Amino acid sequence: MAARLHDAILAGGNAQAVELALREGGTAACCFVDPVSGELPLHAAARLGQAGALRRLLRCGALVDARTSNGTNATALHLAALAGHGDAVRLLLEAGASPILTDVNGRTAARYAEHAGHTALQEILDDRRVQAGDFEFNDLGRMASKGWADASEAASRSMANVADGMRDLFTGWSTSGASGEGPATMPEPGPCASGAASVHPPQPAQAPAQAGANAARTSSKDLDSIAQRVSEMEHLAAEGHLRGAAGYLDDLTKLACELDARDVTGDAEARTMRRALIARIDRASDFVEQRLAGTKQTLSECASRIDWVEAQVQAEGSGPSRSADECRNRLLQTMADLDAVECANEGQRAARKSQIARIEALEERLRQPIPSPDS
Repeated sequence: MAARLHDAILAGGNAQAVELALREGGTAACCFVDPVSGELPLHAAARLGQAGALRRLLRCGALVDARTSNGTNATALHLAALAGHGDAVRLLLEAGASPILTDVNGRTAARYAEHAGHTALQEILDDRRVQAGDFEFNDLGRMASKGWADASEAASRSMANVADGMRDLFTGWSTSGASGEGPATMPEPGPCASGAASVHPPQPAQAPAQAGANAARTSSKDLDSIAQRVSEMEHLAAEGHLRGAAGYLDDLTKLACELDARDVTGDAEARTMRRALIARIDRASDFVEQRLAGTKQTLSECASRIDWVEAQVQAEGSGPSRSADECRNRLLQTMADLDAVECANEGQRAARKSQIARIEALEERLRQPIPSPDS
């Protein structure tokens, strides 16, 4: 049954299929290592760039820094970076993925992105790595274009972090020695640890399931405020501008986590309401992702049309020709599509601006008269 989650992800990450597999397999499905690839479901979703599946897996307890069991000792962040999936990388970082963890060859996720030629992702990951206190000698060269002052500040910050860490280490050792308790031991690996080489960051302490004998359980009335927030997010998912898409998805994930944490034991009405609210959250998240995919598709189609017109103009020259009317019609349609498209990030806005400039240049060329043969 646990293998169904892998199959759902490899088949495209359909939201309903992934959700059904998680409900059937529970936490065990998140920890199932595929015997062929040596990957956990989180690794497969990251490698394939399935942001929606990643959110569901993390919400259901998947360890964000779990390692592969195929000899590479890579994390989901490594795999997303190698494949160039920017949304997946950002989602994993927001979920707490460590940018300083290395694979079996000592390479961080930033080096994976660099090896694959994903420069923008490499810069993001290198910045996050340095902010986390991991400083490499080559960082001086990478940050030279940003100014030596920034590089010096980063190096000083990194060295300060190292000094603080050493001071804390010896302070803790001396304190434990003085109290007679002995040195502190490393925490045991979680249930999803994949071999002795796997290293997971300490997980935040979780409250007991009952949170004390006198903890109040959640009733359906207690869920009304969450239901109101879900309704607001559904409206934003459908009508809000896509420049806020990352925020919408983050807020929806937080709502789902809040619902997961509610104790509805013994209240059938509250359980039913919570299940319905989580389903609404998943649908809203899927709709935002569909809108994002639509923008990406539109920009790709517009670029293809512009490429076609450029090829026609190059082949036939400027001015009227037998295909000039078709070229103009395609440019008009493309410009209308670009005017209507909602860009979710700076990269898409830059692509849209570039395409508009190309259209204007082509329209100008089509207005020019054809040179006479004698000229």
